[in-house]
Amino acid sequence: MLEASSRAPIAYANIGIVNKNIGTISNPDGTYNLRLDSTLIHEKITFSALGYERKSIAVQEFVQKPSFKEVLLDEKSVVLEEISINHKLHIINRIKHTTLGNEHHNSGTIRLDTARAGGSMALLLQHDEAPFKLNTIRIYIPQNSNTFKVRVRCYNVDPETGAPGEDLIEKNIIINSDISKGWLKEDLSSYNIWIKEKEFFLAFEWIMDSEDRKFLAENLLEFIECNPESIYSKTTVVDGQQCTDTKIKGFKGGTWFGTTFSSKIVEHHECYFRTSSLSSWQRSAAVLTAMADICF
Repeated sequence: MLEASSRAPIAYANIGIVNKNIGTISNPDGTYNLRLDSTLIHEKITFSALGYERKSIAVQEFVQKPSFKEVLLDEKSVVLEEISINHKLHIINRIKHTTLGNEHHNSGTIRLDTARAGGSMALLLQHDEAPFKLNTIRIYIPQNSNTFKVRVRCYNVDPETGAPGEDLIEKNIIINSDISKGWLKEDLSSYNIWIKEKEFFLAFEWIMDSEDRKFLAENLLEFIECNPESIYSKTTVVDGQQCTDTKIKGFKGGTWFGTTFSSKIVEHHECYFRTSSLSSWQRSAAVLTAMADICF
């Protein structure tokens, strides 16, 4: 994947078939690998990157043109909002700060697959004093085995499904860290991110290139073969529906996001996940351990 104007590679773009469990992300050099079967010949592959216009190409076009290698994305044009200034207003309100989210954790979640990528978790945050500025965000990492990358995203609430909808910010915010355990914090105040809605989803996306995914998945497969009892399912009733998450007990590889299955927390927080880029969001049986400091 390349930027249309400069032909520079676009790293970590989301690639997949919308609302299907088929998706991946581009590598740092813009390359990608997406596995499709013949039943998807009439679908379209969508290419999406923050700050760029989304593009969809028919699967059949790739099949008919084996030499088709490059996908070019155009940068999005930014429309500046009008600002009104009232010179007669001299009252200055005191800035207020507060913290939103869930700080509790008793479990962890990880997404591992060599064929898919772009999995993420999203926590619904709400505050009546909109608009408000997003200052510092935090996510708890219960365990990690190496240097890792996490992308921060903010989504509005889809009015039809209640799940994460459209991106609220077009900034590609990727955090690099090597912490083995603890709170991963990032100061976003310099990005000047203002949330206009009273509720939005704060999401964190696992970012790995294809080689790292392959290495990690191979380690997991070996671990499961030696410890078949390590795989089990956890089911929680959320809003009258049963939500099931697959758990891996004892595996120490990869980067895990902190979560909790506490019924009291699940009752008061909405959390969603998706297993790959552009796949449909599903209600999570566990609540992501993530916080956001805002001012208004």
